[in-house]
Amino acid sequence: MKTGIIYTLSHPITKKVVYVGKTINTLETRLYGHIGDSKRHSRKICKWISKLTSEGLIPLIEELDSSSEEDLARLEIFYIELFKTWGFDLKNHTDGGEGLIGFNHSEKSKLLFQYKN
Repeated sequence: MKTGIIYTLSHPITKKVVYVGKTINTLETRLYGHIGDSKRHSRKICKWISKLTSEGLIPLIEELDSSSEEDLARLEIFYIELFKTWGFDLKNHTDGGEGLIGFNHSEKSKLLFQYKN
């Protein structure tokens, strides 16, 4: 049974947590995945990482918890909600877990969906 990691991304100087995620890869591999994504996407976390890297900084990635791969989605949802309850302004795109729970489509994407259907 594979084990996965729940992790946080934080500002490397202030240590303020801005993102909670899950991975079955190493933290180093996941961090470089985020950095690569930041060059191709415009989600909030990508913009934040792009700003950091333009200042010569990289996010701090730290393990928060670990679990079997089957429980990762549930744990990610739990920790995202917990950090939000604590007042953290997370840059997560969704509420966590599998799929796009909590994703809010833009008006443009809603119109495109209506047009196609």
